[in-house]
Amino acid sequence: IGDEGVESLLSAEHSTNLVLLYLSKNELGTRGFDAISRFLGRNDTKLETLSVSCGDGECGKMLVDSISENSKLKTISFWDYDTIIDEEQVKLVASSLKEVVCNASSFESLCQSNHSLSDLGTKHYSNILASDPILKEAFGINERGNIAHGGTSVIKRLRHKLRTFYFRGEFNVQPFAKMDVKLMPNVLELVTKTEMCVSCPETYYEVSNNDLGSIFRLVRNCHLPELFSFTSPESKMRNFEMEITALKTDVAGLKQKNEQLVAEIKE
Repeated sequence: IGDEGVESLLSAEHSTNLVLLYLSKNELGTRGFDAISRFLGRNDTKLETLSVSCGDGECGKMLVDSISENSKLKTISFWDYDTIIDEEQVKLVASSLKEVVCNASSFESLCQSNHSLSDLGTKHYSNILASDPILKEAFGINERGNIAHGGTSVIKRLRHKLRTFYFRGEFNVQPFAKMDVKLMPNVLELVTKTEMCVSCPETYYEVSNNDLGSIFRLVRNCHLPELFSFTSPESKMRNFEMEITALKTDVAGLKQKNEQLVAEIKE
């Protein structure tokens, strides 16, 4: 339908109700792909499947980078079946996809990149995932959101991603250092669970993983005194300083009253 057709289609009044959008075999230029990018960046669309014919990895990267955090997109296909794409182009798209579904550079970025994208729709699917083991595992987790895989919720998939990509080895404890201590039992419960798959139908359940390494790292560095109900030396010092300040205030008040009494006696 060309660039003009794509612009008209995606700017139409009810375009946000589109669920499937197949634009393969259309020779789109910059205007057409810009229109698709703007559409993918919207928070109010119902689009779940998009198929286009990108000329290269840069085009695919641009589309992935445009995907809204709240997008419902589950399947995106970048190239036609007979398109030949070299390894560097594949890695370029894979890098952007990982930012969308599993950016494990920090706790916050991982929580914000929990997109539900789970299918790349073409023969290039396996090549893209094979280029990055983390991306492949993240897509595997996202696939659990499909009805055929038990329809695992977004929250459960995020919990699995956190356990798989964040709570491992010498992970950064800073995000939890100032967390309300009342929430810490929930964090400790999270890191000691794993997923067990039950077939027919395929369903995932959280079970204990018997691994205390992450718990030790958390309680050793976060809210240790409060969690085990004893006061740290620093907390004791702060309490003493507060008591001293209160006593000084009382002494000053008593001194003032004493001086008033002495003055009255002299009179």
